[in-house]
Formats: sequence, structure tokens, C-alpha cells
Amino acid sequence: MNRWIRLLIVIGIIVLTITIFLLYVEPKFMDIEDRKGVLEVANQEEYIVFIEDKGGKGDKVLKIYNRETNIEEEIEEITGNLHDIKWSKDGKYFIVTEGTSIVGTTYIISMENREDIVSIKTVGEAIWAPDSRKLLIGVENNQKEQ
Repeated sequence: MNRWIRLLIVIGIIVLTITIFLLYVEPKFMDIEDRKGVLEVANQEEYIVFIEDKGGKGDKVLKIYNRETNIEEEIEEITGNLHDIKWSKDGKYFIVTEGTSIVGTTYIISMENREDIVSIKTVGEAIWAPDSRKLLIGVENNQKEQ
């Protein structure tokens, strides 16, 4: 009888431990694409860059998720109507465009130093060159015809 009580106590402790683990411990890898509010995802070997609708009010933010460290960070300097994330072929940079019309702002973000952000006014879609050293972009001509 004493053995059965001990066995039930051990089983109870195991069930309680498993329940707490399943309820409160986040998984190592999160399926970003299935998360509520995620609008666009661009995968690269170690990182996932994604656009998330913050608060459901149309406030879009840019986030980077590191698969190896399980760390997610928000690029606070870039918000608005974000779209069109593209990785460079070498994975050292990515671009994202902000704007609601054909004219927008394309941001170039370095993965080495995420604070080193360059912005360019562009028309249409920006495209990486195969060597990842150049971008093909359209620019607006502000000259008036005579």
C-alpha cells in the first residue's frame, strides 16, 4: 500500500512538471509564418526577416528573428506601410520598401550592423544584382519640361 502511494505521488509530480513545461516554456523555433499579424516573411539561412502588423491598427513593424539564438528584435527606425523584403544573394543585406504608391522609400539594412541603415527614394521595385554589390532602382525625375 505504501508503495502505491509513493508511485501515485511520483506520477503526479511528473504530470504536473510536464503540464507546467508545456504551458509556460516557449518552443525553441517559432513558426513565424503562422503567427497572427505577420504579413510578409523572407527567410535566409540563420535569420528570418518579417513584417508584423503591430496592434492590428495598420502599424507595420520590421522584425528579425535569429534561428540559432531564438532572439527576435524589432528595427525601430523602420515603420509604416512596409512591403517587399528581399535578401541580397550573399545574405549580408536585405531591403524593404515603405510606401503606399509606386514612389516609396527603400531601406538597405546590413546584417553586420543593423543600425547602419540607408534609405533611398525609389520608383517601383528594387532588385539586387547577382553579386549583391548593386541595386537596380528607379528614381523620380523632378525636372520640369520646358
